[in-house]
Amino acid sequence: IMKKNEQCIILLSCCFLFTNPLADPHRIHEVLKRCAKLANNSISQSLVHLSLFLDILESYLFFVRQKKIIEDTNDAISQLTSAVEEKINEQGDSQETTAHLVECRARW
Repeated sequence: IMKKNEQCIILLSCCFLFTNPLADPHRIHEVLKRCAKLANNSISQSLVHLSLFLDILESYLFFVRQKKIIEDTNDAISQLTSAVEEKINEQGDSQETTAHLVECRARW
């Protein structure tokens, strides 16, 4: 059985299967929402999985802004951003938190 973070990574890769000329925006949005749910479960175990939220956010931005396949009607991007900030604030200022924040900022 795969861990939640591994499921999230695989599912996130699958959302790109729906980007053909007959793209199904509802299905893409559904898959990204499921990824966010899995990431939320993973990050509650360890802040190491914070990058999952960043990967999901990056995918949302790709589908909304570059491909223009889905619309951000539910403000999913702002919800993801606030979820990341909330998780960071919950963790406090430990060395682990600081190290992962530096790593995530370097990606962006």
